[in-house]
Amino acid sequence: MKKVFMLDDSPEFVFLVQSLFKLKGVELSSEIEVEKAREILSSDSFALLIIDYVLPTTNGLAFIEEIRQLDAYRNTPIILLTAKKLEESEIQAVKKNGVLFLQKPIQPTEFYNKVCTLLEG
Repeated sequence: MKKVFMLDDSPEFVFLVQSLFKLKGVELSSEIEVEKAREILSSDSFALLIIDYVLPTTNGLAFIEEIRQLDAYRNTPIILLTAKKLEESEIQAVKKNGVLFLQKPIQPTEFYNKVCTLLEG
């Protein structure tokens, strides 16, 4: 089973995604704190990363650029989630990093289908 990692500072949203993935048989590890997420990602590997854009100490795009520097995650599929409307420059940066951008609120079935597509690809 492929492992997925999620960084989102909303415990409620993380719980919803964990519940959905558990029903579907996807192994999800999650963290709500950026520093702990860095530690986890530097010591473990995941087939897919799901990162929230709005984080307490940084933004998801800056975090993704940092993670892309790690050999294990140079080509790992990443989903960037946000309820915020991104500026054109931010959208271009997302595309440059090979990231799939999804706007919250997100329909659970659509979200799960996108995750499956990235895990299979």
